[in-house]
Amino acid sequence: MHTHRYVNTTSYDDGHRHGFKGVTSCSSEDPAHIHYMVGTTTYEDGHTHRYRLQTSPAIIVNGQHYHLYCGVTTVDDEHLHSMDGAVWPFHLKELYCNYPNAALCKTNKLTKIE
Repeated sequence: MHTHRYVNTTSYDDGHRHGFKGVTSCSSEDPAHIHYMVGTTTYEDGHTHRYRLQTSPAIIVNGQHYHLYCGVTTVDDEHLHSMDGAVWPFHLKELYCNYPNAALCKTNKLTKIE
């Protein structure tokens, strides 16, 4: 059983963005396992948003794994924000960023997990 820590920012909408961080739900070591990410964004522009996301199944790289996630926040203050990125062991970031078209690296959406 294990969890992953994450930290990232939402999309820029309605003139601002929010930060979010937390720890995923606990999951088994099954190769197809997933995690849930549940929390509240940082307080910006007079409000927060809530989120509940499900990660992709584990993506194996050199015996380690990472997960992708994407989704949206709740609608608050008449708007929402998108959330996307990856959670994985930090030492895999450099390996992944060397892959062609590593779009997440180019948008700085990579997050460290422990």
